[in-house]
Formats: sequence, C-alpha cells, structure tokens
Amino acid sequence: MIVRRLSLLFLWGGLVLAALTGGLGLRRTHAQAEATPTPPPPPVAEKTATSPAPVATSPPGGGGDGGGKKTPTLTPRPPGGTSVPPAGTPGEMSSPTAWPTETPTATLTPTPTVPPTLLRLVVFMDANGNGDFDTGEGVDHLLALARWETWQTYGYTADGYLTFSVPPKIPAGAQIAVEAPYLHWSSQVKAPELSGLAETALKLELPEFPVFLP
Repeated sequence: MIVRRLSLLFLWGGLVLAALTGGLGLRRTHAQAEATPTPPPPPVAEKTATSPAPVATSPPGGGGDGGGKKTPTLTPRPPGGTSVPPAGTPGEMSSPTAWPTETPTATLTPTPTVPPTLLRLVVFMDANGNGDFDTGEGVDHLLALARWETWQTYGYTADGYLTFSVPPKIPAGAQIAVEAPYLHWSSQVKAPELSGLAETALKLELPEFPVFLP
C-alpha cells in the first residue's frame, strides 16, 4: 500500500514537474519571441531625378585658340539615355524655309514693222538739156498733190523730191493721180505693191527768150 502511494506520489510529482517544465518552456519561448524585435520592412527607394551626364561637343568653326585644339563644350544629356543630335546633323528637325515665289513676267513680242508703201514725185529743171536729173537741177517749194477716189494728200518739194505715203486701202495697180496745180501738170501713177515704191518725174525746160527785142 505504501509502495502504491509512493508510486502515485512520484507519478503525480512527475506530471506536475513535467507541467511546470512545459509551462516554463512556453513562457521562455514567448519571452524570447517578445524580446526579439521584428525587423522593419526595407525602405522603398524613391526615384530621384538624376542629372543627365554631360556630352562633349565641339564648337562650330574649329575654335579660335590658334593651336588647332578644339575645346569641348559640355552639353547635358537628357534622362533616359536619349541623345540629342547636334545642330547641323541629318537627324535635326529644322523648320522649313519659305523661299520666295517667282512671279512669271510676260514677254513682250515686238510687232514687226512693215515698211510703208511710197509714191515719189521728182521735179527738176533740165538746165543742160541732157534729159536727166543732175545735181542742182531740183525744184524747191513746188506744191503737189496725190489723190485716189476719196483719199487725197499734198506736200511741197525739197531739192526736187516729194514723197507720199500710200495707205494700205489702195490696192496695188490702182491709178493714183499726181498733180502740180500751179503748173497745170498731172500724171497717172500705178499704186505699187505693199512696201513698194512708185515714181514719176516732172521735167521742166528752160524758157526761150528772144535774142532781140522788137
């Protein structure tokens, strides 16, 4: 009986000790868990704008230092690695240049000049009697006229010549009357072809004076 009680007592003591040992282990584990802080989450890195890396470009004109050395000019590079082509490269977007529009000018075509159709009257005094108009034999300031139907013109001789301009309405071959009214002389002249010349002559003889007066 005593042995049974001792066995129960030891069993009970073992259970109590086991319970105490287990509870102490749980408290220690909980205490360790509370003593060990949970590390905070890593901070999120904020995106900051990075300054573009400078790009070395050569100034136009080859520099003026006299030594042939070009001093590079630092040009900021835009973010993202996009390169900007320097001025004057094929990739540059330049604004279109407005060129002046040429206004066509009208070319004036000269009108060809048609020579006039002429009618000439020759009046001379045949002083030497050879029948030809020689130098110094022309008659000046003699009134003469030319007419055809309703057309009529007149003029005065100079150095023995008088030239009339025949209008285009007079057909070639038409009879034009040429007159010297003060001398009661007239002649019929055929109208010339277009831009042609027709001529008639009035020859005056030297008057005969008596050798002796009656």
